[in-house]
Amino acid sequence: DLERMVRLVRGATCDVEGASSELLTKALVKEWQGLRRQAAEVATAGDLAALEAAKRTINSTLTHVQSLFSKEAVDDYGALHLPPNVQEFATALPVAARKQEKPKQLADDLVARLMAGADALRAENPAAWAALQLMLWGGLRNIECYHARAAWLEELPTGGAYRIAMQPEKDFLPKGNSRAVILPGAVVAALLAQLPAADPVTGERDTHLVPARTPSARHDACYRELNTWLKGHGVGEDAQKIAYRLRKYWAKKLEEQQGIFMAQAGLGHSSMQTTTAHYTGAREMSVPITLGAKAAG
Repeated sequence: DLERMVRLVRGATCDVEGASSELLTKALVKEWQGLRRQAAEVATAGDLAALEAAKRTINSTLTHVQSLFSKEAVDDYGALHLPPNVQEFATALPVAARKQEKPKQLADDLVARLMAGADALRAENPAAWAALQLMLWGGLRNIECYHARAAWLEELPTGGAYRIAMQPEKDFLPKGNSRAVILPGAVVAALLAQLPAADPVTGERDTHLVPARTPSARHDACYRELNTWLKGHGVGEDAQKIAYRLRKYWAKKLEEQQGIFMAQAGLGHSSMQTTTAHYTGAREMSVPITLGAKAAG
């Protein structure tokens, strides 16, 4: 992205690797933004929504480029002394653009059809079925489904439900904040019923909640095979993701039933803005307002 930025402004033949860092200026950013916006206006041909999306892409690219000169990155550059203009380059502001519209949620009736078809998936592909259950009922990420183990489960004292805690393992560290969510007891019982028997010789038992003969087979089930099944049942791609949309749907239901703060905690987000911008959307009116005094009788 940095190379493309420089070459768009300085020419396609610019030797970016051999150039001085003194060319990284705020003026370079502004000229690049202008050229990218002009191209976007031509490409979108009056489509205002598409133009706003293009401007968000411009800003995303700028953020990516500027990350090369973040405080953390510069701290690792050691004795490399960068000229003052690089700091101006790294803090140049994005173009004005509308925020992304509220997240696109799966429809309730579509999710109902997925649940109705889950028994057939379980008979055909128990591993993909297990990943589906963990995503639908617990909002787990694909990678968390891949690593989920029976040891992560804790039955609640009241019975009828389990807590599953995403916890560090030798081969796994939870993304962001560690968190725990609650799963229905019936779902957990069905997941545990699929665990393979212990090896008759070694006595060892694979306790991954997504059962598979090999790690690669488990990975395929949590990603490719589940995505294929969901696409076949009407789940379209959004932001280049398919199965991950189940996590977004789960978060929205959690927000509706238990509140936005619980949704943030369940997702493991440190920022409420991340929760609302990418998962639940901002709260909206559900009933009309009333005006004047309440009518008698």
